[in-house]
Amino acid sequence: MASVHVPLWRRLWTVGWLILLAIAAVVANIYYTKDNFAKQNAGNSLCDPNGLCVDSAGNPVINGFNTTFSDGLICNVRFAGIDTTALKISYRLTVWGLGKYATLKNISLVGGDTTAKFTGTTAVSGIDVVTTANVDASFQPVDQYSAAFLIAAFEGNTTQMGARIPIAFIYQGGKGAWFVQNGIIEADVAPNYSYGLSIIVRRSGTIKFISILSAIVQGATTLLYLTITTATKKVPAPLVALGVGLLFGLPNLPGSPSTMVVLTLVFIGACTVFNMFRFVYEIQPLAKKAN
Repeated sequence: MASVHVPLWRRLWTVGWLILLAIAAVVANIYYTKDNFAKQNAGNSLCDPNGLCVDSAGNPVINGFNTTFSDGLICNVRFAGIDTTALKISYRLTVWGLGKYATLKNISLVGGDTTAKFTGTTAVSGIDVVTTANVDASFQPVDQYSAAFLIAAFEGNTTQMGARIPIAFIYQGGKGAWFVQNGIIEADVAPNYSYGLSIIVRRSGTIKFISILSAIVQGATTLLYLTITTATKKVPAPLVALGVGLLFGLPNLPGSPSTMVVLTLVFIGACTVFNMFRFVYEIQPLAKKAN
């Protein structure tokens, strides 16, 4: 019996895919490590402008407006999430008092369009702020969004506003799949202490790499399925099952899907439906012949 000659590239096909998979895993790990390092370094440090500092006696003070304050508020600014469909960015502002404001009694905090008054029943309080995002770049996964809102604190309430209260800010560099850059600026002059928070939100390097890799795999799979569909004279049942499996394998992304997901859904969906009709039509003569 004559042996069948198998080209070398076919023998190495599986090995090649394993090598590519290993390279993708290494690159994803590198991006993940860089993302974590970048997020840690994107936050503010001790004694940054409008941040928390320590005086010569070791007591915490607020550094801002070219002076230091022993009385004021400490505000933890935390990115809570983004809705890329509704273009809304959510933040959580958690505050606790310093010096004579330690009990947070009779203090109001304003963040964007949200205002809350603290009565002193708890030493730590906060508010949730939702602000509108501007689209700087819309093409996924390199889309980028920006926003800004005002933060201020004062004694009393909105109808009887008392003295403005200086604030020290603590913030981090992102959450999950998002990398966030925060910036605090002084929005007024002393003693009208108010602050502007500027925000830039973009996807992390890991998510960008995985999204691009996913798009390449989806594109290659779509092209291969189209080629098999047009080149096959008779539709086998596994080809129909393959199309259905590819459709169910598409990622269920929250919000608007990526362009590649839409293209994959359109082309593979069309080919699958087409192959189903072909398969049903081709088995009819076999059924009649069997009868």
